[in-house]
Amino acid sequence: MKEAVSKFTFPVILLAIGLGLLILGVSNDQNYWFMLSSGAVFLTGIITLLNALNMISKMLRMVILVVLVICSIGLAWLDYKSIADPVAFIKEKERRYEFVIQNLKDIREAEFAYKTKYRKYCNNMDTLMAFLRTDSLLQIKADGYIPDDYTEEMAIDSGYYLKDTTLVAAAITVFDEDYLINHFGEFNLDSLPFIPFTAAVQFEIEAGMVNKNGLDVHVFQATDAQPFDVNQILQVGSMSSPSTSGNWE
Repeated sequence: MKEAVSKFTFPVILLAIGLGLLILGVSNDQNYWFMLSSGAVFLTGIITLLNALNMISKMLRMVILVVLVICSIGLAWLDYKSIADPVAFIKEKERRYEFVIQNLKDIREAEFAYKTKYRKYCNNMDTLMAFLRTDSLLQIKADGYIPDDYTEEMAIDSGYYLKDTTLVAAAITVFDEDYLINHFGEFNLDSLPFIPFTAAVQFEIEAGMVNKNGLDVHVFQATDAQPFDVNQILQVGSMSSPSTSGNWE
């Protein structure tokens, strides 16, 4: 009696595991590979049960069991990959997008500076880079203090307060120490036009005008032209509204 019970123990366990996995898969909406591997476990249980009942030959039993074991292992691996690959994709996307977002923020700062001088945004990356490299902006340096009951002009006339306006290279003015304190990664002006982790693909930038409440407003937009995830294309600014925010903000 004990021998008969032990003979059917393993097939029953396999059938229970396979059936349990199938029920779990259906109730939790598991993927295709999970359902196939669960079915393979259940089928293995059926084969071992038939073998215990002496309903199949020893040779056929061995062939079927080897095939099922190999299939079960392969399906389990595919099921693991179907879960692990999306997780790895999301992790890599988050890593890459941190660099892309920082470049878009830098481009936005350059556009702000360009508009300060030329009263409009730049619509060409080469022109924007030339502005940063060769152009200059007025920078006011102040020193001293303004005593109580003094206007700024009175303090300057009395020598308490000094103001000096000088021309400073655009790149230095835009990307000064205060800006770079919170910069993600090392700042490199030469790499600013290019989308990180691409073969020198440049960001696409546009600029123009939109009408807002009867007023013409200058706008710009910078876009990741080669996104890692085509379902999430990063951009800053907008060509349809006077917004300078990034779509990740």
